[in-house]
Amino acid sequence: DGTNKKNFKSIPNDSNSLFTNRLECLFAGKSGFVWIGSTFEGLGRLDPTTESFKHFQNEPGNPHSLSDNHVFALLEDRTGTLWIGTNKGLDTLDRGTGHFAHIRDNTPAGHSIIDATVRCIYEDHAGRIWIGTGNPFDPRDHPGNGLYKFEKESGTITHYRNDPEDPMSLTGNRIR
Repeated sequence: DGTNKKNFKSIPNDSNSLFTNRLECLFAGKSGFVWIGSTFEGLGRLDPTTESFKHFQNEPGNPHSLSDNHVFALLEDRTGTLWIGTNKGLDTLDRGTGHFAHIRDNTPAGHSIIDATVRCIYEDHAGRIWIGTGNPFDPRDHPGNGLYKFEKESGTITHYRNDPEDPMSLTGNRIR
């Protein structure tokens, strides 16, 4: 009803508290969980019913962990898949196993998204996932910057970038 408010803060050495106070994004999922992306500390999940937190971070050497601890974008698609945009590409979370899959393919686009800073994620009416990339504070134009389209059925990734010779291309390569 909006009249009751609860303030959560990070309490050092308390695993049941918010894991950091430096939050970047939030997403309220269909299951009732609130997903929390942080600037440096990974991904969190709040269960509002129990007021408990679960924390996910990159674990070097573990291919099933979050790809990076900088989480900038979150989306739960129509099938309930959680998409996580990081400083090192795009992940999905298998909620049954707690394992993360790192989205890529064997095309140039699939390789360039690995190094992209994912800033926004959108699902269109056909179920395609659109991924906007590029660090707005970095003046360099990294090859991974631009707009990506991910076809879930085929696993195909397409990368769109500005082409100064093509007036129909993107106007820039930093997409938010």
